[in-house]
Amino acid sequence: MDKEITQIDYRTVPENVKDSFKELKKEDLTNLLELDSFSFTYAEIEDQIRHYQLDFYANYNNPVVEALNKRKNGLPIFLVPFYDSIARNGVIPTQKTHWDLYQTQNSVFFNGQNEEFIREHNQIKNGETVIKDNIWFTGNKMNEDIRRGIERRCRRAYPSFVRDIHFSKFLKSKLTNTTVVYDTYIDLKRGIDILLIHNEKFYGLKIYTNTPEGNLQAEDKTKNRINEYANVKYVPVISENRGSIKVGRFDLLSNREYQQVLEKIPGLNNPEEDWLFS
Repeated sequence: MDKEITQIDYRTVPENVKDSFKELKKEDLTNLLELDSFSFTYAEIEDQIRHYQLDFYANYNNPVVEALNKRKNGLPIFLVPFYDSIARNGVIPTQKTHWDLYQTQNSVFFNGQNEEFIREHNQIKNGETVIKDNIWFTGNKMNEDIRRGIERRCRRAYPSFVRDIHFSKFLKSKLTNTTVVYDTYIDLKRGIDILLIHNEKFYGLKIYTNTPEGNLQAEDKTKNRINEYANVKYVPVISENRGSIKVGRFDLLSNREYQQVLEKIPGLNNPEEDWLFS
C-alpha cells in the first residue's frame, strides 16, 4: 500500500512568503526533516540502484529537443515526482517509474490541453495573469515529437536526482554534529543542492560536474546570484569525471567530494562542537 505523501511541493509555498526570503530561517524550510523520513541509508541506495537500467535516447535529437534544452521553457518540474515516488514507496524510483509518474502528475499537459496547463502554472499578481516561462508552449500543441523530447530531458535529469539524495544520505552518515537538509524549494529557486546547518550557520552546497554541461550549469548559476540568501555561505563542490564512485550505471559522489566539503567548511566534523539539533 502506498505511503502517504509528506513532501511539501515548493509550488505550494505562498508567493508572499517566497518573496520575503532575504535571509534563510529554519522555519522557512519546508522539508527540514525529510531525509530522516526516508529510512534507507546511502549504502542501501547503492544496493537499490545497482541493477537499474538507464536509457537517455541519445540518438533522438531534433529541433524539438533543441527547443526544450533552452532555459525557461515552461516544462513541469522533473524533481517533484522523484521525491513523491520515494515518499510513497520508500525506495529510489527507476528511471522509467520516474517518467511514468511525471506523465501522470501532469496529465493535463500531456493530454494536449496546453491552455489549461498554462493557466494553472501562471502567476496571478494584482489580479492580472503574468505568463511565466510558458511562452514556447503557447504555440506548440502536444504531439509525439514533443512528448519524446520531454521524456529525453526527464531521463537526463534523473541521475542527478539519485546523485543528490545519495550524497545527502552519505553526508548525514558522516557529519554527526551537522544537520543535512534537502529542500525542494531552495534547490529549484535558490540554487542549493544540499543545505548544511552547523553551529547555527547555513552552508549551501552547489554540486557541479567538471564536464562541458556541468560547466555551463555553473556559469548559469553564477549569473543568477540574485536569488542567493544573504546569510548562507555557498560552497561549490566540484566532481571530476561525473563522480568519484560508480555503482551500476550511476556516477555517485563519495569520499573525494566529502573531503572537499570538510576543507571548505572548517570545523564541520569536529565532534566536540555542539550539534545544532541535539
